[in-house]
Amino acid sequence: MLEVEELAAGYGETRVLHGLSLTVARGEVVALLGRNGVGKTTTLRAIMGLLPPAGGRIRLQGRDITGLPAHRIARLGVGYVPETRDIFPSLTVRENLELAWRLGRREGPWDLESIYAFFPRLRERCDNPGTALSGGEQQMLAIARALVQNPDLLLLDEPTEGLAPIVVQEIRTKLRELIATGLTVLLVEQNFRFATPLASRCYILARGRVAWHGPAAELAASEELQRRLLAV
Repeated sequence: MLEVEELAAGYGETRVLHGLSLTVARGEVVALLGRNGVGKTTTLRAIMGLLPPAGGRIRLQGRDITGLPAHRIARLGVGYVPETRDIFPSLTVRENLELAWRLGRREGPWDLESIYAFFPRLRERCDNPGTALSGGEQQMLAIARALVQNPDLLLLDEPTEGLAPIVVQEIRTKLRELIATGLTVLLVEQNFRFATPLASRCYILARGRVAWHGPAAELAASEELQRRLLAV
């Protein structure tokens, strides 16, 4: 589904990624882990076309998408849920979803009714503006807004950031249900204990490069890896 080869990217003269390579197979969930500032979000932004790569190649289902603008990458089947969620605060829940659905226009299982069935709280809050939603509800809406475009690949950046433990558990449950449908996911997370039960494989970044790659179960079982590459 996704191939990233020797990706280099950064902001201005500051280089963040230094030749990062990873793959995600169709139907697979891959977690991208690491301490703050190692390039996890930068990787997603570069894949999504929000940050022009300084080098390397990005392929989606065999097609070179390196340097394409974000709207073209979205139409090719990539959904993006940013860490900041980026809900339109002046629009209602329904309007946020309708806007994404109209712009996406890709065939698939997700429409407004199926989104409301999957996230019943969004149906209850459909007439509320984005500013009236809790953090957990905003995260649900951000995920729903990506899903309604029927992506082949979902890029999910820090879905548990700033959420209470009970809400984190709810998000985990919903992600498990999504994964069970066969959706391909590249998940960026600071909390490896949240990510490893969901993912089949993990990449750990350090200083803009892959420092470790392997099965999620191996990382979950290795205190040495966790301490060396993830501990603050």
